[in-house]
Amino acid sequence: MRHTLIIIALVLATGLCAQVSDSLSFSLPLAMDPVFDYFSLSYLGSRSLGRGHSSVSYSGGEEAILANPAAYKANRSSIYLELLVKPPSKTNIYQSESDFSAPLPVSIGALGGWLSQKFTWGAAYSLPKIIQLNSMDIDVNQGGYLHSRYPLYCLHQATGNLAFHQGALNLGLNLHGQFHYIDDQPILRSFASVRETRFMVRPELGFLCEKESWGVGATYMPPAKVDWHMDVIKFNSKLPGLASLGARYQLGNHGISAQADWENTSIVHPKYEDRLTLKAGYEASNRKGLKYRLGYIYHPGIYDGFYNIPTVTIAHADTAIWWNDVPAGGKIAENDQHFFTAGMGVNTKFVDFNLAFAYQLIGPEPMSQVSVSASVNPDIFKRRKHLGVK
Repeated sequence: MRHTLIIIALVLATGLCAQVSDSLSFSLPLAMDPVFDYFSLSYLGSRSLGRGHSSVSYSGGEEAILANPAAYKANRSSIYLELLVKPPSKTNIYQSESDFSAPLPVSIGALGGWLSQKFTWGAAYSLPKIIQLNSMDIDVNQGGYLHSRYPLYCLHQATGNLAFHQGALNLGLNLHGQFHYIDDQPILRSFASVRETRFMVRPELGFLCEKESWGVGATYMPPAKVDWHMDVIKFNSKLPGLASLGARYQLGNHGISAQADWENTSIVHPKYEDRLTLKAGYEASNRKGLKYRLGYIYHPGIYDGFYNIPTVTIAHADTAIWWNDVPAGGKIAENDQHFFTAGMGVNTKFVDFNLAFAYQLIGPEPMSQVSVSASVNPDIFKRRKHLGVK
């Protein structure tokens, strides 16, 4: 009987150890990790979003430099402003009744111009990723006080662009100054409110060959190393590279486009799969200058399973009991996403308006994004003479 109990205990211990070893330990701060891209990623560019975010094969205005460094080819200089709203989405990845949210709606501000007949310049501010997880509640003093954590990650990006244009050939370079902002990083057994910012410069190359009826474009941003040495915890990891390839075809007032984006997310963690995102779009215009757009995005997940929240052993003996009921981790469900997108645009004398909407048809939780933009001709601000004044 004694030997039987020992064997049972060993089997149970082996099972528990296997479960712990199968759980993921993040190599980046939790909200920053690309495993949460299924909410944190913002599809920038309302024109692009309407046609499934398939954009590297199109030239355009100032906002186009964020889709392809070689794509800025506007007839006139403009000031571009864009808002992107991501409604909150419920999630069960940690404690119940939690949700993802995106507290900042500004997504792009951009401007640019021609330096010569062959060179253009551009500058932009953008918010490619933002996520806040309302999830961690710590019951202190047996319900007398509830301590809540709201992990937040924002990627603020300042971009400088230089591009060369010669006939159908367009080449471009972006230098992205990225500010990775982390607030309230969740760490078990520590009440420290960790707030950190890391700045890094990431280059991006772009190519676009464009004729009147067709276009082919490609971009590449190499991987980058990022280290976070916080007060109570350290992370040493890399950010994945991104390569995009796309093509479009125009027949009269109708155009179709397709694009593939590849990220080597496996360099962030060996348990992650590389990600291949597929996009397709359609655009039509009428005699009044209105444009109508439809699209599809397939954005696959890179990991599903259990994960651990980072833990430190600095809790005092009189406070350690408060952490006993706090889950040490959670579970990420399968998160392959299928988005349907739609949009429209209209040009006036001084302003180019665009509106786009994306809704997740298939995925872990209902998610959507709404984008609206205005490209303003600076001439609208010039003082005009009164009709009676000569």
